[in-house]
Amino acid sequence: MTGKALVCCDILVKKSPIHGYGVFANQDIPAGEVIEECYALPITEQVLNDYAFQNGHKKNVLLLGCGSIYNHSSTPCANFVFDEERFLMIFRANRLIKQGEEIYISYGPEWFSSRHARPIEPSFWFKLKKWLPVAQILARFAIVVGALSLLVTVMKSFHA
Repeated sequence: MTGKALVCCDILVKKSPIHGYGVFANQDIPAGEVIEECYALPITEQVLNDYAFQNGHKKNVLLLGCGSIYNHSSTPCANFVFDEERFLMIFRANRLIKQGEEIYISYGPEWFSSRHARPIEPSFWFKLKKWLPVAQILARFAIVVGALSLLVTVMKSFHA
Protein backbone atom coordinates (compact mmCIF):
# COMPACT_ATOMS: atom_id res chain seq x y z
CA MET A 1 0.00 0.00 0.00
CA THR A 2 1.28 3.47 -0.83
CA GLY A 3 1.24 6.46 1.51
CA LYS A 4 -1.21 8.24 -0.81
CA ALA A 5 -4.17 9.91 0.93
CA LEU A 6 -7.65 8.50 0.37
CA VAL A 7 -10.23 10.43 -1.64
CA CYS A 8 -13.61 11.22 -0.09
CA CYS A 9 -16.21 13.66 -1.45
CA ASP A 10 -18.53 15.60 0.80
CA ILE A 11 -20.93 12.76 1.69
CA LEU A 12 -22.98 11.91 4.75
CA VAL A 13 -24.83 8.94 6.21
CA LYS A 14 -28.46 9.33 7.24
CA LYS A 15 -31.79 7.44 7.29
CA SER A 16 -32.70 6.14 3.85
CA PRO A 17 -36.28 6.14 2.58
CA ILE A 18 -35.77 2.67 1.09
CA HIS A 19 -33.84 0.78 3.80
CA GLY A 20 -32.01 1.56 7.04
CA TYR A 21 -29.26 4.07 6.41
CA GLY A 22 -27.73 5.24 3.15
CA VAL A 23 -24.98 7.46 1.78
CA PHE A 24 -26.07 10.89 0.51
CA ALA A 25 -24.32 13.63 -1.46
CA ASN A 26 -23.71 16.71 0.69
CA GLN A 27 -22.81 18.66 -2.47
CA ASP A 28 -23.23 18.12 -6.22
CA ILE A 29 -20.87 15.36 -7.42
CA PRO A 30 -19.99 15.52 -11.14
CA ALA A 31 -20.09 12.40 -13.33
CA GLY A 32 -16.78 10.55 -13.22
CA GLU A 33 -15.66 12.01 -9.89
CA VAL A 34 -14.40 9.65 -7.19
CA ILE A 35 -16.94 9.67 -4.37
CA GLU A 36 -14.94 7.65 -1.86
CA GLU A 37 -12.00 5.27 -1.54
CA CYS A 38 -12.49 2.68 1.21
CA TYR A 39 -9.83 0.47 2.78
CA ALA A 40 -10.74 -3.20 2.47
CA LEU A 41 -10.13 -5.57 5.39
CA PRO A 42 -10.12 -9.34 4.65
CA ILE A 43 -12.74 -11.37 6.58
CA THR A 44 -13.95 -14.96 6.64
CA GLU A 45 -16.90 -16.04 4.50
CA GLN A 46 -18.97 -16.81 7.59
CA VAL A 47 -18.75 -13.28 9.01
CA LEU A 48 -20.72 -10.27 7.83
CA ASN A 49 -21.65 -11.74 4.44
CA ASP A 50 -24.38 -9.15 4.00
CA TYR A 51 -21.84 -6.34 4.32
CA ALA A 52 -18.94 -7.84 2.41
CA PHE A 53 -17.72 -7.33 -1.14
CA GLN A 54 -15.60 -9.80 -3.08
CA ASN A 55 -12.35 -8.58 -4.55
CA GLY A 56 -10.92 -9.97 -7.78
CA HIS A 57 -9.58 -13.07 -5.99
CA LYS A 58 -13.00 -14.05 -4.58
CA LYS A 59 -11.92 -13.14 -1.06
CA ASN A 60 -14.44 -11.39 1.13
CA VAL A 61 -13.45 -7.98 2.41
CA LEU A 62 -15.09 -5.58 4.85
CA LEU A 63 -15.07 -2.01 3.59
CA LEU A 64 -14.25 0.79 5.97
CA GLY A 65 -15.60 4.32 5.60
CA CYS A 66 -19.10 4.35 4.12
CA GLY A 67 -18.35 1.41 1.82
CA SER A 68 -20.80 -1.03 3.39
CA ILE A 69 -23.63 1.50 3.73
CA TYR A 70 -24.43 2.28 0.06
CA ASN A 71 -27.91 0.99 -0.84
CA HIS A 72 -28.85 -0.87 -4.04
CA SER A 73 -30.76 0.37 -7.06
CA SER A 74 -31.29 -1.20 -10.46
CA THR A 75 -30.51 2.29 -11.81
CA PRO A 76 -27.42 3.19 -9.75
CA CYS A 77 -25.83 6.64 -9.85
CA ALA A 78 -22.43 5.25 -8.83
CA ASN A 79 -20.28 2.21 -9.51
CA PHE A 80 -17.32 0.65 -7.74
CA VAL A 81 -14.08 -1.09 -8.66
CA PHE A 82 -11.51 -2.86 -6.51
CA ASP A 83 -7.93 -1.52 -6.68
CA GLU A 84 -5.80 -4.64 -6.06
CA GLU A 85 -2.56 -2.70 -5.67
CA ARG A 86 -3.84 -0.32 -2.98
CA PHE A 87 -6.42 -2.78 -1.54
CA LEU A 88 -9.17 -0.16 -1.88
CA MET A 89 -12.74 -0.17 -3.15
CA ILE A 90 -13.25 2.98 -5.23
CA PHE A 91 -16.76 4.41 -5.62
CA ARG A 92 -17.25 6.75 -8.60
CA ALA A 93 -20.25 8.79 -9.83
CA ASN A 94 -21.53 7.51 -13.17
CA ARG A 95 -23.72 10.62 -13.64
CA LEU A 96 -24.21 13.98 -11.93
CA ILE A 97 -25.39 13.33 -8.36
CA LYS A 98 -27.29 16.29 -6.92
CA GLN A 99 -26.84 17.57 -3.37
CA GLY A 100 -29.16 15.69 -0.99
CA GLU A 101 -29.59 12.72 -3.36
CA GLU A 102 -28.97 9.22 -2.05
CA ILE A 103 -26.02 7.53 -3.74
CA TYR A 104 -27.01 4.08 -5.01
CA ILE A 105 -24.84 1.27 -6.37
CA SER A 106 -25.87 -2.03 -7.95
CA TYR A 107 -25.23 -5.09 -5.79
CA GLY A 108 -25.57 -7.32 -8.85
CA PRO A 109 -28.14 -10.06 -9.49
CA GLU A 110 -26.39 -12.76 -7.45
CA TRP A 111 -26.53 -10.75 -4.21
CA PHE A 112 -30.33 -10.98 -4.07
CA SER A 113 -30.81 -14.44 -5.59
CA SER A 114 -28.31 -15.97 -3.13
CA ARG A 115 -30.45 -14.62 -0.28
CA HIS A 116 -33.83 -15.46 -1.86
CA ALA A 117 -34.62 -11.74 -1.62
CA ARG A 118 -35.94 -9.02 -3.89
CA PRO A 119 -34.38 -5.57 -4.21
CA ILE A 120 -36.22 -2.64 -2.66
CA GLU A 121 -36.53 0.23 -5.10
CA PRO A 122 -37.55 3.79 -4.22
CA SER A 123 -41.35 3.98 -4.31
CA PHE A 124 -43.38 5.99 -6.78
CA TRP A 125 -44.37 8.40 -3.98
CA PHE A 126 -40.75 8.81 -2.89
CA LYS A 127 -39.79 9.73 -6.46
CA LEU A 128 -42.69 12.20 -6.64
CA LYS A 129 -41.74 13.77 -3.30
CA LYS A 130 -38.94 15.76 -4.90
CA TRP A 131 -41.59 17.47 -7.08
CA LEU A 132 -43.81 18.36 -4.10
CA PRO A 133 -42.52 21.97 -3.73
CA VAL A 134 -43.24 22.63 -7.43
CA ALA A 135 -46.71 21.09 -7.09
CA GLN A 136 -47.45 23.28 -4.06
CA ILE A 137 -46.45 26.42 -5.97
CA LEU A 138 -48.59 25.39 -8.95
CA ALA A 139 -51.55 24.66 -6.66
CA ARG A 140 -51.25 28.11 -5.04
CA PHE A 141 -50.99 29.71 -8.47
CA ALA A 142 -54.13 27.86 -9.61
CA ILE A 143 -56.01 29.07 -6.52
CA VAL A 144 -54.97 32.69 -7.18
CA VAL A 145 -55.93 32.44 -10.88
CA GLY A 146 -59.27 30.89 -9.92
CA ALA A 147 -59.95 33.61 -7.35
CA LEU A 148 -59.06 36.35 -9.85
CA SER A 149 -61.32 34.76 -12.50
CA LEU A 150 -64.17 34.65 -10.01
CA LEU A 151 -63.53 38.28 -9.02
CA VAL A 152 -63.52 39.39 -12.69
CA THR A 153 -66.78 37.48 -13.32
CA VAL A 154 -68.44 39.08 -10.27
CA MET A 155 -67.20 42.56 -11.26
CA LYS A 156 -68.56 42.10 -14.81
CA SER A 157 -71.95 41.06 -13.45
CA PHE A 158 -72.16 44.26 -11.34
CA HIS A 159 -71.31 46.44 -14.33
CA ALA A 160 -73.76 44.70 -16.68
